[in-house]
Amino acid sequence: MRANSSFLLTGSLLGLAVHWTSAPAQTIRIEGSSAGLTISQTAAAEFRRSHKDVAVNVGVSGSGGALGKLCRAEVDLAHSARPILKAEIEACNKADVPFIELPLAFDAITVVVNRKNSFVESLTLAELRTMWEEAARGKVVRWSQVNARFPNAPLKLLAPDWQFESSGYFASALFGPGRSARGDTMSSVDDNVLIQGVARDVNTLSYVPMATYLENRAKLRAVPIAPSAGAQAVAPSPETIASGQYRPFSRPIFLYVNARALARPEVAAFAEYYIADAARLVQGARYVPLADNVYRAGQERLRRRIAGSVWGGAAPIGLTVEELQKRSAL
Repeated sequence: MRANSSFLLTGSLLGLAVHWTSAPAQTIRIEGSSAGLTISQTAAAEFRRSHKDVAVNVGVSGSGGALGKLCRAEVDLAHSARPILKAEIEACNKADVPFIELPLAFDAITVVVNRKNSFVESLTLAELRTMWEEAARGKVVRWSQVNARFPNAPLKLLAPDWQFESSGYFASALFGPGRSARGDTMSSVDDNVLIQGVARDVNTLSYVPMATYLENRAKLRAVPIAPSAGAQAVAPSPETIASGQYRPFSRPIFLYVNARALARPEVAAFAEYYIADAARLVQGARYVPLADNVYRAGQERLRRRIAGSVWGGAAPIGLTVEELQKRSAL
């Protein structure tokens, strides 16, 4: 916000009245994936109530985009739907930007269809591969080609933009690391576009963060996923994510903090507030919270300025809450 001034001339004398709308004295910058966005937005809004001289700018640039900016010291914090990767760690080291890794929550990629869709009760991983694999480009274009029990209706796929972590994680979970999904689907950087597309067409399928689905479940229906034909299909929920049943689409969310930025009192205060109240913020944003001892370990990392990642530059697929919590304890 910029300062605004107004000038008033009165009578034959020059009277000057200046009215200032003061701008925040400090600005904190945080960016990240669409998954976790509402957690950061809530943290920022609440922090501003007691720190009116601080602006907290929250942006969406995907996990990779946000971590790249963190390593270039262009943002102070980044929330990410995966651990920081080896190349990103090397970029941070090269730029002399130490970072603190704070596990924040668990999310799940949720496959969604129109609420009026009556033929998709569940899907297997094999069926998802059939419709999303690169070999399906321009060929698998009708639902009956995925499974003969489906109608001979147009198969319409919507996907998050390739730069967003949901897109890469979804493909890695289905096909293995480094492989991508078909490139002839409609895509958008805005989850709302995906939601509206599915809500308008009974033959459309997409995938979004679970928290996004929960906010829009009046318009969408989550599709339970089975690991194989004949196996029990599991729907995403806080319970199935916490128990490890909903795999391989469950994924962690992290908060990364530029350790050098903590020299600024406003950044230190915000980071401390964020992680100290993380469980409540996470639940309020409809994500799955972690155990209290994980958040306490995060507070200790922040207090002692313990930099680095415990994941060795890898982003495991199908990680469970229990595995994350074991690795994250001090």
